[in-house]
Amino acid sequence: MKYMQTSCELDLVEIIASGTTLSLVYRHESQDQHTAKPQPSVPPRTGHTLLLPRSLALAYHERNCTWQRANSRTVGRDCSHHKGAKFAGLEMITHRKTRTGCVQCKKRRIKCDEAKPICEKCRRTSRECSFQNPQPDVSTRAGESFSLQEMELLHHFVTHTAKTLADQTEHQNIWQTAVVKVAFKQKFLMHGILAVAGLHVSVTRQSEEDDLSVLAANHQDLALQGFRSALANFNSENCEALFASSILVVCYIIASSGTRFNPNLTTGSIFNEVLLGAVVDWIRLFRGTDHIARRGKMWLEESPLAPLLVEAPFCQMTEPIDEKAVKEDAYLVSLQQLWHPDTPSTIEGISSEEAALYDEALHYLREAYGRMSRATAPENTCTWCYKQSAETETAHQCISPVVAGLYWFVQIPAEFFEMVEQHKTVALVLLVHQAVLIKRIGNIWWNRTPAIKVASSVYQTVPSEYHAWLEWPNQEIEYAP
Repeated sequence: MKYMQTSCELDLVEIIASGTTLSLVYRHESQDQHTAKPQPSVPPRTGHTLLLPRSLALAYHERNCTWQRANSRTVGRDCSHHKGAKFAGLEMITHRKTRTGCVQCKKRRIKCDEAKPICEKCRRTSRECSFQNPQPDVSTRAGESFSLQEMELLHHFVTHTAKTLADQTEHQNIWQTAVVKVAFKQKFLMHGILAVAGLHVSVTRQSEEDDLSVLAANHQDLALQGFRSALANFNSENCEALFASSILVVCYIIASSGTRFNPNLTTGSIFNEVLLGAVVDWIRLFRGTDHIARRGKMWLEESPLAPLLVEAPFCQMTEPIDEKAVKEDAYLVSLQQLWHPDTPSTIEGISSEEAALYDEALHYLREAYGRMSRATAPENTCTWCYKQSAETETAHQCISPVVAGLYWFVQIPAEFFEMVEQHKTVALVLLVHQAVLIKRIGNIWWNRTPAIKVASSVYQTVPSEYHAWLEWPNQEIEYAP
């Protein structure tokens, strides 16, 4: 509490004597805090200083004196009811706070002289001073301690969120145990875990959305700060944390960018520019995860996180598995009409280098559709996986829908995304067809809107004469322009 000093003591005593709740406040060195004493029976002698809370002193003088508050710290005015007597003014009593005093003085709310190894206040009162047993630095303790709410988020991650980051039981167990164990040593990973868990809760519990979204964002900022520092010193000690954290960053970015998305209310060139930029950003983040995995492969393969690597054995078959997938593959081949020469739908001005880039992107897109058809097929439908399981006498699971839906972003050249940023029509058309696979990953909490976001932004960006090429993917994504 701040206090005001005034020499206008006679009127103040009259206020006190009139039965108000005001009381005299004295600073007493030997006491633990300011002590409020009853008002005296007689006015104090001239020159005696009264200390009152700032708000009370100002309220009194504003009511009884004809003066206006100035911007300066000291105000000098004539008080009419003092018969011309000079009002000395109000002056703030300054107090220099210290955050490095001993624990005992902080608890007693008195100023510590910070003498070592025992402060003067503790020495005089025969108290055990915390300076005799130094504590860790405040910033260190703040970074290593978490609140009960954050502990609740950690529990939520272990019991719920971890299961949404993978569709195979083995991988879910890794997120629940091995990743959390690494986070106890690498704090930036722990912040990433709390960020994703907080966002998960905010998405699934609408009543707590705002508060937990802010908490999640704060942890995400701390996670990214630590992530960047660790990445600059990439080694065997932080490799696991960087790999797991990079996956969590992608999950957070995808989920947070869609929590309040409404395709029917978000239109316009500026919005489309921002939205497409956001899509490219999280695609590049996903590619960054692959880069970290490859860079630390020799360490990750020997770690408990090894099964999370995309290089782990999965279905090598990319051919369509059923009649529906075969028809979709034939449709994808027809997209070449947009950039191959001598076809009615060819877009003018496409160079041979650009056409080759689109050919490569389409090749990997067809493979991705083939993988997704196998990943979402009934168990044992994939003959390749069934044969592998029989020969090795181990369960050989087909590729997961998550990997099938996102691995295309790792395979295609980086130049393709430059085409997306330049709003090249063919690149955008191929991108929205990839969004169909994102939709087929499933209705996971972090994957509810990315496909619709892509479809919406692409539809509003490409020229209307090419909207016919967007009808099928929009239908699959359930986006209605």
